[in-house]
Amino acid sequence: MAVLKFNVSEDANKNVIKYGDKKDPVDMKKQSAALYDHFLTELVKSGKFDVVESAKVDEILKQQQLNDLSNPSDVQKLGTLLSARYLFQGSLTMVGASVTEKDVPNSEQFFKRTTEATVIMDLRLVDAENGKILMATSHKQPASVGKVLQKNGRGAMDADVNDMISKAEHELVKELVRRIIEGAFPIKVLRIKDDVATLNRGKDCGI
Repeated sequence: MAVLKFNVSEDANKNVIKYGDKKDPVDMKKQSAALYDHFLTELVKSGKFDVVESAKVDEILKQQQLNDLSNPSDVQKLGTLLSARYLFQGSLTMVGASVTEKDVPNSEQFFKRTTEATVIMDLRLVDAENGKILMATSHKQPASVGKVLQKNGRGAMDADVNDMISKAEHELVKELVRRIIEGAFPIKVLRIKDDVATLNRGKDCGI
């Protein structure tokens, strides 16, 4: 399998971290690069695919000047050059977070801080042998945490934001790998013996 570098959205209205009325932009290129590396690692750990090194993918794309892989012939060409049966394309469309704080009722000492993060990615899995799209979908992954804190020790907001973005990205990658396995290896009954059916999938896909 060959995984192309993720595209990123430059929508400054969505890709922000909100601290009340304050907004800080998210470095989407940095987030995309980290997510890409994490995704490759988990894909290899799944044991389902031989994954082409990203440097080789970049080299072939540059040499062949292949930017638009909507053309089935270009997909087949790239698959042949990379010796890859499947191509994966992803677009990171949103990385955002918000921090809100509210007083705890009937308390002058404590308040509640809620940190929420959202990561959204569009994805497409293509069969490089024929250019057929096996899967095209979008996935939205949230993560949140609520903490009751003392007003005289407010704690670090950035740590919670980073933790929730990391958690959302981690869960997103797990879901992407699961969907890719489903797209590449549809569930099939391998055999039935003594009223027991053996499938070609297992716990890695929730069975």
